[in-house]
Amino acid sequence: MGQDLKDIIVVGGSHAGLFSAIALQQAGFSVRIFERSPELLSGYGAGIRVQPRMAEMLWKDAGIDLAAASTRTRFDRHLAPRDAGPGNRVIFEQEEDGQFASWGSLYRALLAKMPRERYHCGETCIDTRERDGRVEVCFASGRVETCDLVVHADGITSSARARLNPKAGMMYSGYVAWRGLVPENILSAETLAVLAEARIFVIPGLSHVILYPVPGEGDAVGVGERRVNAIWYRNVAEGAELDDLMTDRDGVHRPTSLKEGALQARHVEAFRRDVRAQLPPAVAEVFSIPEPFVTPIYDVEPSRMAFGRQLLVGDAAAGTRPHVSASTARGMRAAWGLAKTLTQVREGARLEARLGEWEREHLEIAWDFTRRGRMIGRRLQVDGTFVPGDPELTQITMPAQG
Repeated sequence: MGQDLKDIIVVGGSHAGLFSAIALQQAGFSVRIFERSPELLSGYGAGIRVQPRMAEMLWKDAGIDLAAASTRTRFDRHLAPRDAGPGNRVIFEQEEDGQFASWGSLYRALLAKMPRERYHCGETCIDTRERDGRVEVCFASGRVETCDLVVHADGITSSARARLNPKAGMMYSGYVAWRGLVPENILSAETLAVLAEARIFVIPGLSHVILYPVPGEGDAVGVGERRVNAIWYRNVAEGAELDDLMTDRDGVHRPTSLKEGALQARHVEAFRRDVRAQLPPAVAEVFSIPEPFVTPIYDVEPSRMAFGRQLLVGDAAAGTRPHVSASTARGMRAAWGLAKTLTQVREGARLEARLGEWEREHLEIAWDFTRRGRMIGRRLQVDGTFVPGDPELTQITMPAQG
């Protein structure tokens, strides 16, 4: 059976899909990516923390060095909220090395490793059919492709997960992220001094703010050329309140994200009032961005990843909260683990048994980060028991590659 495992299709051309395709390609498999976007992706997402083990895996396994296209910080710096006193008062600071990429800088580095003719845009997978050791992949365009195995990397809203594992749905966390990307060169010298060399935290009530630098246009990383990735996690009740927030200016409900310029004006105005009332001056200046965007925070509980000759990876398999800074690294580790697994299958190991072992290992990792993400979210957004510098909440890393 293993000798027939040659041709693999990856559905989804974002980070998890590219990780999978590159790893499998380097292992000698023929790989094609099909991405639903009509063109190459750009402008999606914002900042990504590059954990040391992730940087190591990128270099060792993919030959990608993000050093020239990522930013660094030396401190975690906590500022007092506005109601604790005037000015930008530092209430806690510790040395903590940080490395950050933008979504786009990592995407472009990965895309450069993939032959362009094998990355197909404008193809939305609507169904799959497994028969006689092959998988038929059906697209909305009418195109049908066959392969030996399919890797579904179509994100947290995965249609593949809905078909293959319908009980594993998205669960709303109770809060959303108000976000913005702000060029450093429009910020005052006073604000830049407060932000210098640091990842900034503010905890106003049952919410929390994080700011850190990411590459700017053309992946520039010089001071003044970068952008500030700004996030304020705010509680929003599920139901009518969330539905109202996530209904855009044209009256269309957008359950997973509202891009810049899409939020109703009254919500933006209320947000800006809260910014002025609750955040210290430097952070308030950053959040005076022309238009924020909003993404609700969801979980997808890890339960299954392997379904015969179809697999789920990345957020399609398990959606973990951003507080653990591990979603990208987790998808990368699963991709290289899959390449190793399928190489063993090609050499004669049983497909079902080896994929079962791969699934158990990576579900265990996903469950660990799911539990920790929920714990951090609860302590920040519900219990109000976050303590700056608590290693249980800040020093979260990906386990070593097995």
